[in-house]
Amino acid sequence: MSLAELAKETPGLRKAAELRGQRAAVRQKMILQVLRPIARLVGVSREYFEENGEFAQDIEEKLAGVAEDDLISPAPTLAAPALQGLGFSLDEPTLKEMYLQLLARASTATTSGLAHPAFAQIIRELQPEEASLLKTVFAAGVRHPIARLDRHDAGTEGFNVVRNHVMAFGDLDTGAPIDEPRARVWIDNWARLGIATTDYSAFLTRPGAYDWVEDRPEMAAARSDCTDGQTIQIARGLFDITDFGQQFASVVF
Repeated sequence: MSLAELAKETPGLRKAAELRGQRAAVRQKMILQVLRPIARLVGVSREYFEENGEFAQDIEEKLAGVAEDDLISPAPTLAAPALQGLGFSLDEPTLKEMYLQLLARASTATTSGLAHPAFAQIIRELQPEEASLLKTVFAAGVRHPIARLDRHDAGTEGFNVVRNHVMAFGDLDTGAPIDEPRARVWIDNWARLGIATTDYSAFLTRPGAYDWVEDRPEMAAARSDCTDGQTIQIARGLFDITDFGQQFASVVF
């Protein structure tokens, strides 16, 4: 039961609930005074940033555990692109959440130094589904096995790459392997943005680290396209999250 609900039944707590509401209102006003002018400058929806609009409540939830003395004005070089991106993402919950988290970190004295201005642009260059997958990958660790499927013709030394960037993506509920056609492009995008790298000149030496590739739908599809004399071989590699990517994840997720 919330403090407000308890106050209805316990007169002694009514004053505490009122004070809590007053503190939240003060915090919201402080935040709005700093960010609203920037939001207007970059053309963000006025309705969202009105005195009693959704933004005040959204950002207050992110800053609920931050003391008033620790609230600071975020750097305009970060706040402006983050607010503009937020304005474009109000109907995309995943991206909206990331922008709000970035603004909250940038508005907190103890974490503002981690909130790099480039993070707003990175979020802007992610698709919503891509951002969701990125969060899942980052949460699982900083290094992952990755594979490339090469088709070899009998009697020749060369090969053709038939599937790049195969990773052990699965259904979040069942764990069943899923072939997300866009994942290869997303992984290239993450490398382009500097938050991850792929390397097929190195690999994990742990026994069984790449056994899962044999059961992937990508492998089944590649083998079904082979003709007589053709085989699919696995090129083992590494997918690593960069230091920059780790800091990005710690701020926006």
